[in-house]
Amino acid sequence: PESARASSKRKCVASACVPCRKRKSKCDGSTPVCSTCTAVYKTECFYDGDNDNRRKVTPRKDKGTEKQRDGVPDKHDSMAQVLANIRNLQEPDLSELIQRIRNNEDLDVLAESYKHSSVTIPRTSASQTLEGELSVLMGKPSVAQSGVRRHFSHASNLGLVPEKESSYSLTHPAPGYHESWTTITDDQEFIDHLLKLYFTWCHPFFECFSEEWFLHDMKHRRTTFCSGILVNSILAFACHFSERPAARTDPSDPRTAGDHFHAEAKRLLNEDDRSCLTTVQALAVLCLREPSMARDSTGYQYAGRCMRMAIELGLHLSFCTLENLSLTKAELEVRKITFWGCFTIDTAWSLCIGRLPQHPRTAIELDKLTVTGQEESKIWRPYYDEDVRAPHQLEHKSHARQFLLQFSLLSELVNDVTYMFFAPRERLTSRKVLDSYQKYRIWYDTLPDCLDLKANKTAHNLVLHMFYHTCVLHLFRPLLKVDVLNSRLVPRDVCLSSATEVSNLVDEYRGLYGLRCTTVLMTHILLSSCTVHLLDLPAKAASDRLCQGLRDLESMSINHRFAARGYKIIVALSKSWGYSLPANIPQSPTLLPKDDVNLPNSAFFASTVGHLNTINMTQGLASHNSSQSEKLLKDSYSLTPTLQLHTQSTYPTSTSYVTPPSYSSADAVTTATVTPPSLAQVTQEQQQGPFLSPHPSEQLFWSPFPGQGIPLLGSNINVSPMDLSNMLQTVDEWEQFNRDGFQITDNW
Repeated sequence: PESARASSKRKCVASACVPCRKRKSKCDGSTPVCSTCTAVYKTECFYDGDNDNRRKVTPRKDKGTEKQRDGVPDKHDSMAQVLANIRNLQEPDLSELIQRIRNNEDLDVLAESYKHSSVTIPRTSASQTLEGELSVLMGKPSVAQSGVRRHFSHASNLGLVPEKESSYSLTHPAPGYHESWTTITDDQEFIDHLLKLYFTWCHPFFECFSEEWFLHDMKHRRTTFCSGILVNSILAFACHFSERPAARTDPSDPRTAGDHFHAEAKRLLNEDDRSCLTTVQALAVLCLREPSMARDSTGYQYAGRCMRMAIELGLHLSFCTLENLSLTKAELEVRKITFWGCFTIDTAWSLCIGRLPQHPRTAIELDKLTVTGQEESKIWRPYYDEDVRAPHQLEHKSHARQFLLQFSLLSELVNDVTYMFFAPRERLTSRKVLDSYQKYRIWYDTLPDCLDLKANKTAHNLVLHMFYHTCVLHLFRPLLKVDVLNSRLVPRDVCLSSATEVSNLVDEYRGLYGLRCTTVLMTHILLSSCTVHLLDLPAKAASDRLCQGLRDLESMSINHRFAARGYKIIVALSKSWGYSLPANIPQSPTLLPKDDVNLPNSAFFASTVGHLNTINMTQGLASHNSSQSEKLLKDSYSLTPTLQLHTQSTYPTSTSYVTPPSYSSADAVTTATVTPPSLAQVTQEQQQGPFLSPHPSEQLFWSPFPGQGIPLLGSNINVSPMDLSNMLQTVDEWEQFNRDGFQITDNW
């Protein structure tokens, strides 16, 4: 009985037939058909061989054949592998494969080299993985009929159905173009010359597209990484570095350089409203050229449009593993370069104009760039209009990927600082400022050896170091009126040191490459350092650096019109602050014509511009101690933007410092012309009417243009009911500033 019972037990079945699976009945696993289907249900029986996990018995191979297969790959398999690659590879990789086939490379070598190069992810069910389930919440990119990939979040649901739009080929050029991709000129030598100028002086610093793939598609007439908008935008900016008459619409006016290519780029941009990678890159180039032409408002619009289109395409997200994108390795790399390049442009531009960046660092999921040997070993050398061979000492490895990686890391720090200043989630404290400064120092101290100035004096690397010192300057310049408690750092000393470092680096740049070809960011870097040198007058060192800085702005004004604007700003600031500029300051009639109506008058710099609150003077004065109140009242009533770091009596009377000849002596504003009212006078006036007090942020922060670009104090939203400010109810602002780690400096 026991043996009969044991023999009647059902055997373990490794794989059931498909009909038994569907009706969930017991299957004995017999092949080719099971008895359950044939005897019980009388239905057709079959197995799913592809999903059969049982071990299969394979016939033994002939030793000779197996040895041959181990030694030499089968030609049939190699041909099948190459054919599969031709079917599946995208255009850039496919062009390379076709070229290798035409060069009669061995099929076995080709098959092996492309065996593991496909980046198309196998089609697996997204619901089987945790990433697939989470992607439903994060949103998925959708591919339109034109081939454009767009990203939508889970809240929109717009990516669930493909967008119906007119189909547009991304692999063939638009009709109507010459071989040069532009209708402006068909002189290929001139176009190549402009491209060399751009890739020498602009692209190494602001790299928003891949030079290699751009030139590849431009040569082969493909639009994956090249377009007419991008080509004309590049040529428009490259004309700024050339003296050739063909680079200008008016050969005698350098201010018209690139206008014809720019007009063509704008026309193409208006005609084609598609969002694509090359349009993002073209907008990035356009937003660099507009500030160079002193059109900062238009440049800001292009920068915003560029970042919004990049976000629409999902360049800031890591969606490269989704099956419906089918991105090649080249496309993945170019997308990374494009986003991080646009991010650095947006961040640098935001620092220049004192506004929020278009995209916060915390919303970026994209990985950093990988440093590859091919791009790092490429040689950079200066290239000019004249056919002059650069000295061997000026040739260095470009380290392009490492440079963009470090620039993007610094831009992330700058992004955090701008949001801390202009969109604070909490109240600004000295600890936050010192932490930001420490992060800057760590970035600078951990720069790789290939970007150290001792080993690498390329033009773009010099500007990177200038930009770092400018970032430190802008971190502490709003705090010139205060001292940082419990710290040895003095904001004024840090700003002077940073401005001096910038001047030294500009001197080195001028000695190596001249100032005819510079990146547009150098104009703002010089403007920032000159404002600090102006504050340090009449010191001899500050006077010399200020004079040289104005000469450098004059030299760069041929290339960048914004430099001329910066020159006028420095002269206007000196006039409004009552400083007499040194006699050796260049007085260019083209930069500073007599009776220039564009120069702001002294009232523009009044410190009362900005947020003003009406308060009760009795309450306001009761909350201040006498010494602090006198300082605040002087600051509130002074028509100059600063309480001078040097009193009027300390100014030298020698002829080395004279009022610029462009102005009459009556136009100059000195500190002696403004007498701040005493505390008793203000108290008496308050009894007769209301008193306007400056906003607390204007009491703490300083700006060359009062009321403009001043950081926001922020508020402690999640403050506890037991917080000291709530317990005391009415708290003096300077007492709160002291708790934040600031106190007004004795030298202000």
